Amino acid sequence: MFNLLYSNPDVDIQVPPASESVVNTLGSGTDVASQQSYAVQEQEHVDDVEQQLAHTMAELAQLRLREQQLEAKNHLLEKVALLNSKQKASRASSLDPSCEEMFAPCHPSASEPNLTVSLWNQRHSVSVRDISQLTVAQFSSIWTEYMREIGGHLLHLRDEQRMCALALEGTKFMCCVCVVNPAALLAGMQGLIDKDLAKTQPIDTAYYQKSLKPADLSEQQVEDLLFLRRLYIHRKGALSLKREALMSKPYSSGSTLHPQQELDHVAKLAAALKEVAMQDCKAFHLVAHAMCRGVLSAKQVGIWQLHMYPYISSIETTLDALATEQGAASKQDIASEVTADSMTEEWEAFEKYVDYVVAHDPHAYVPILDHNTRSSGASSLPGGAATAGTVRKVGMY
Repeated sequence: MFNLLYSNPDVDIQVPPASESVVNTLGSGTDVASQQSYAVQEQEHVDDVEQQLAHTMAELAQLRLREQQLEAKNHLLEKVALLNSKQKASRASSLDPSCEEMFAPCHPSASEPNLTVSLWNQRHSVSVRDISQLTVAQFSSIWTEYMREIGGHLLHLRDEQRMCALALEGTKFMCCVCVVNPAALLAGMQGLIDKDLAKTQPIDTAYYQKSLKPADLSEQQVEDLLFLRRLYIHRKGALSLKREALMSKPYSSGSTLHPQQELDHVAKLAAALKEVAMQDCKAFHLVAHAMCRGVLSAKQVGIWQLHMYPYISSIETTLDALATEQGAASKQDIASEVTADSMTEEWEAFEKYVDYVVAHDPHAYVPILDHNTRSSGASSLPGGAATAGTVRKVGMY
């Protein structure tokens, strides 16, 4: 009947057979399943490649770390070999003859402050007065021996407690030199401890960064040191503003001063300026103590000082070099934030932190910041279980 109704030759109607329609439908379903299977396989391949890449990157990171460790050890070997050769050349296996007159058996005098120097297989008592009179040659001899002994302990991994004690003792010795013998300190900062070696290793930002890297600072230690730098810049800036304010004060409101009044005014101004200068100097020593006896462990201090040889490191330059490496704010940018009362509360709390580390002489890292609190969005000074409860918490940057 269908053929009769549509048998008109003028009408061209094509009806696909039922079997072809079914085939197309089945084919469409097969294509979808095939595409899904391909997509799954493709994703599995991508995941596999990403896993291989992550594994390769991790291996590469380990190789780079190993390379850095080997470079540091090689540098340590070179330093220790150099120091040992200097000892053999000077035959200084016992007390350096140039220091014999000032070194006495270790019986500290009650009449004047003394330091203990445990070198040349002996314990010596050296008065602060004698340290103030050290020549550059004598200072160089003492510091070189400290570095030689510390290097030997680091290289052979022997008696770490002795090495930490030496590093702390050397730090105290250097702090004393800084206060009473700035000429010797300046010579050390200029590399005059070993002129020939200094010529082959010019000091710059990269040298400071390279010398601090073997200390293997933790993220928390880096945060503490960067905060310490910011705090110090604010403190120095506030003192500078105070100094400028003192200098800008006129002698009088327009009236002529009697010579005696002018003398009194100048004397008071000089006393006020001296007090600011003393606070500035104190700020430097507090920061140095915090870095060398709190933020860095005794072992890290020894490593850092040894890799700085033949130079004596500058605390400020070290902190700036670390800031540059970490991409932190420049000194100029931080200084632009300073006001007359910048970070006053933080500084007061920081002084108590320094009191703690100086009194306890810990060989381990004592945090400045409370890193657990900081991670939740708050800040406090200082942190660490050792100082908890000894200093009230204050807001930070």
